[in-house]
Amino acid sequence: MYCPACGLTQVADEVRFCPRCGFALGLVAELVANNGVLPAHLAPAGVVQGESPRRKGLRQGGAVMLFGAFLVPVIALLTVIAGLDTETILLGVVVLILGLMRLLYALLFQDNRPTVRADAGSLPHNLIQSAVNLVSPASARASLPEARPAAATSFRRRYTA
Repeated sequence: MYCPACGLTQVADEVRFCPRCGFALGLVAELVANNGVLPAHLAPAGVVQGESPRRKGLRQGGAVMLFGAFLVPVIALLTVIAGLDTETILLGVVVLILGLMRLLYALLFQDNRPTVRADAGSLPHNLIQSAVNLVSPASARASLPEARPAAATSFRRRYTA
């Protein structure tokens, strides 16, 4: 196998990095075995659009308001049964108002465009990106600097008498 970046012949297929240029060779053997096609477990799956932040905020606000709407009668019953102060009912009202505030925030300030995310069955984005980087040109990714030959005279042994 040859390094795709510098062309150095590799001693073994198990080598993870090219000793000359530092190119990551982890998946090159699999690419060669599959005729240059990413294996099925590494191929990026279809991109699915997620829920927009506004819709998510509306859903959260509605859930908090619903919880507050159920909390007010429950606290009212506990107030009558246990003889608590009537101010404890305000706790349910506060939760109801917080849910309304969350709804308003989502409507006024949050973006309505859906977020783009990878499909749930695919690998995490950083693994997909590293697989894509394998087939990208060497100049586009970070690699080790080029090897600089050193003159043999600079390594002379100094003799002292």
